[in-house]
Amino acid sequence: MWAKAQAVGDWRIGNLDAGAGMYAATVNETQSVLGQFCQAEGDDFPCYWLLSIDIDCEPGQSYIVLVNADHSAVPLEMLCAPLAKANRYAFRDFDLTSSPP
Repeated sequence: MWAKAQAVGDWRIGNLDAGAGMYAATVNETQSVLGQFCQAEGDDFPCYWLLSIDIDCEPGQSYIVLVNADHSAVPLEMLCAPLAKANRYAFRDFDLTSSPP
């Protein structure tokens, strides 16, 4: 049912533990992680973007960040969600994060 773990350029694609879903993520030289994670919940696959960086945050607090690319910049809201002793930030609006205006 799930794809085997594999590398595509700098990205890793694989399964979450115990078949809980799947992910595509990349890690930079400082071990910061950016990835898209999708959980298997019946016929639904709710997905979210997650950023793990070495910047402290208050659990449950939201932060506004400016995300830019060659063609545009957009402010996005991130939620501090510590997990496994690391600072994780989940983007609140999956669709806007995936396809900014």
